[in-house]
Amino acid sequence: QRKGVLDAARVAGLSHARVVSEAAAVGVQLARRYPPPGTAGWDAKAKEERENAGGDDDGDGGGGKKKRSPERVVVVDVGARNAHASLIKISYPYLGKAKGGYRTRVEVLDAEWEDDGGVGGRALDGVVAALALANDENGGDAEKTKKIKKLTPKQHARLMRAAKKAKETLSANRDAVVSIVDFHDAAKSGGGGGASLDLRAVITRDAFEAAAGDIIERAAAPLRRLLTRARADDAKKKKNKNKNAAAARVVDAVEIVGGAARTPAIQAALNAVATEFGVGVVRGGGGDALGRHLNMEEATAMGAAAVALNASYARTIAEGAGAKKNAAKNGKGGRKGGKASKEDASSSSS
Repeated sequence: QRKGVLDAARVAGLSHARVVSEAAAVGVQLARRYPPPGTAGWDAKAKEERENAGGDDDGDGGGGKKKRSPERVVVVDVGARNAHASLIKISYPYLGKAKGGYRTRVEVLDAEWEDDGGVGGRALDGVVAALALANDENGGDAEKTKKIKKLTPKQHARLMRAAKKAKETLSANRDAVVSIVDFHDAAKSGGGGGASLDLRAVITRDAFEAAAGDIIERAAAPLRRLLTRARADDAKKKKNKNKNAAAARVVDAVEIVGGAARTPAIQAALNAVATEFGVGVVRGGGGDALGRHLNMEEATAMGAAAVALNASYARTIAEGAGAKKNAAKNGKGGRKGGKASKEDASSSSS
C-alpha cells in the first residue's frame, strides 16, 4: 500500500513524496494544543515543574535556558471497523539562538490496535439492528418471525441505516425508536390482505450497552495494552518513583477521536482505563480523564500538511545552500580561469 501511494505520487509528478503515518500526522497537529515555547502558558508550565522539582525560579533551570519536560499523550481512535491507540511524545529541544531557540519535536513511541472489523461503529450498528429485529412489534415474536428466512439486500441496507440513526440517538437519550415503513413483505411475514408491515422497535440504552459489552470492552483494549506496556517501560527505566503503585501516572493525557468514540459506553470504558493508570482530569475533556480536542480527519490533514511544509522548507534551504556552494565553487574556478587567461595573454604579448 505504501509503495502504491508513492508510485501514484510519482505518476502525478510529486517527485519528493513521503508517506507519513496517521499517528505522526495527528501528533503534529496535537502539539499545537499545548503551549509552545516562548508563550505565557509555556513559561507557567515550566515554572510549575521547576517548583515541584525544588529547582530555582529564575526561569533558566540553572542552565541559562527555560526547561519544559516532554508531554506524553495517547490518541485513541475508535472508527467504523477498528480501534487504534498511539503513544505520542511531544518534546521541546533547545537548539540555540542561532537556530531559532526552541523547536517542537513529535515522536510516535508505540501503538496498539484491534482491527479485525468486529470493533467500531459498524459493529455497534449491527447490535442495534439485531435488537430491532428481536423487539419488532410486527415480527419480533416467534410466531411472526418463523417464516422469515433471511433479509433481502434491500431490507438489510434499510435496517442498517435505521440502526445507525438509532445508535446516534442513544448517544444522547435513554431510548430510541427504530421505525421502517413497509419493511416486512406480506407473503413472508404472514400478514393478511397483501399489505406489508412496518418494522417498529423501541431500544433502550441499557439493553444496547448490555448487548454490546464485548465490543465496548475490545474498543478499550488497545489503550489498556499500550498503558500497561508504557508503565512496564517506565518501571524498567526507573523513571517512575512510584512505579509499584497502581495509580502511577504513565502519560499526561488521553485524547479520543473517531465516530464510535461518541458512544457513552465506550467513553466510560476508556475513561475507566485512563483513570486506572493515573491520567488526571483533562481541561475541556468533560470533567473526566479524556480529552476531546481533535477531529481525526482534520487533524490528519493538517498534520500531514505541516510535515510537508517542513520538508519543503528544509529541502528549499538545502537546495539553496547547495546552489550557493556550487556558485561559490564555480566563481572561484572562474577567477582562476580568468587569471590564467590573463597570464597567457601577457605571455603571448611579450
